[in-house]
Amino acid sequence: MADAEENASSEDASEMLPAESGKLAAPERRPESRRDVPAGESPVEELPAEDSSAEDSVEEAVADGAFAEDLTGAEDFSQKALSERTRKAYRRAWADFESYCEEVGKGSLPARPVTVAAYINSRARGRPTSRGAPKNRSGEGLAASTLEQRLAAIKYYHESDGLASPTDHPQVSRVMQGIRNDEERQEALPRTEAAPLVSSDLKQALEVLPGSGSAPPRSETAEYARWLRGRRDCALLLLGFATALRPRELTQVEKQHVTREVKGPNEGLIVHIPRSKADQIAEGQTVTALKNEANPTYCPVRALSRWRRAASIDEGPLFRGVRRDAAVLPGPISYRTLNRLVKRACRKAGLEPEGFSSAKKRRYSAHSLRAGHVTDASSRGASDSALMLQTRHADPKTLRKYDRPAQQLEESSSAFLGLYQKE
Repeated sequence: MADAEENASSEDASEMLPAESGKLAAPERRPESRRDVPAGESPVEELPAEDSSAEDSVEEAVADGAFAEDLTGAEDFSQKALSERTRKAYRRAWADFESYCEEVGKGSLPARPVTVAAYINSRARGRPTSRGAPKNRSGEGLAASTLEQRLAAIKYYHESDGLASPTDHPQVSRVMQGIRNDEERQEALPRTEAAPLVSSDLKQALEVLPGSGSAPPRSETAEYARWLRGRRDCALLLLGFATALRPRELTQVEKQHVTREVKGPNEGLIVHIPRSKADQIAEGQTVTALKNEANPTYCPVRALSRWRRAASIDEGPLFRGVRRDAAVLPGPISYRTLNRLVKRACRKAGLEPEGFSSAKKRRYSAHSLRAGHVTDASSRGASDSALMLQTRHADPKTLRKYDRPAQQLEESSSAFLGLYQKE
């Protein structure tokens, strides 16, 4: 989960987050308070009006200036409450909701619960082709997870404007629960998940990558660029698999985030993640990648060093684009680039993901590295606690969503049934 350009306007809430459109109120001048004068007593004589007014106006101007400065700072911080990815997703969701409200002639801010209920029904039953979906898929409804994100955006916009969210109304909750429980709808929706790229498959994918051996002459620009990309892709696949990083976390790793450590017999890399999907308050998390002494060919530590030396990276993003003229770009690669290179390597290696049914398809993607780590390590005896420490899942239920057929066979409770026991 290309964005159209968004022209921000203070009067158009559909083009921006509420924190942008609903700015904090500007400082207002408070009326001067007057003391209550008891009956029968004359008021205390005051200083001349011009002197009092001059002093008060100076003090108020200073106070107003300080408040305005604090207000600007508060607005700056409010913009950082959500990640840019979430902000874009909310903007798209809100624009779609406003579009629906305009079509049916209903208000969007504030919106009534019945309007929100009708909206999610509309999007659950058919995906609007105007949002860029292929025409041959226009009859599909949005997934429940996507609808929940739409509701989250509607809630965010309302609460940011100081309004009660209609998404909390039982009428909306019941419709959403019904969407989740609709068996016919669930069967009609195609489900595609990342196939785990386990060790044996990863080795095959690495074998087809260029970049092994010595570098070709720089004069052979195309070959040299291809060799460089091979070195980068090898480091990406090995580090992504070893650390179980989320794809977008992997693309954003910088030189300053990685340290090499030795602890007893173990040597490896410690990768710091400043902020992640599971760490929205940016406390920081770490993952590790051990040095592979048993088989240096598949060592993430050595692969990363080889790529860094080849690309002359001493600071900034580690995984960068390589142009056709073999120039290494300064910025990090995108999630789409990572996704494409994983798919390409698996396709060239002739790998075919195992499927389960026509309703649940599997394919290789950037997330296959993380899924492969969980599947492979679990099938070889890694405990859930060790896996959760590496994957940073807060809930074991989330970790178990990864399909681990091998482990399920090894740990099947069927083995304990009397039916399977020798008599």
